[in-house]
Amino acid sequence: MANGPNFIMILIEEAAEVGLSFAGGRMENNETPLKTAERELLEETGYSAKSFKIIHAVYPLPAICDQKVYFILAEGIRALA
Repeated sequence: MANGPNFIMILIEEAAEVGLSFAGGRMENNETPLKTAERELLEETGYSAKSFKIIHAVYPLPAICDQKVYFILAEGIRALA
């Protein structure tokens, strides 16, 4: 976790060959990107947040697939575990 005067960045340590990553995952059926962010943050880090906001979305591989990646800001972070 990186701390700054105005933000906290939570990273997850993955296998040695992968390194660090952000919490994330697939959206369940009928789940919004914000609900997915809330669920994944809790499942993968033990943290929750008061609010979530989409700050950007991209199609990282448009020539290959139609997967859309969302970048979501979580505010009011607190540890639950």
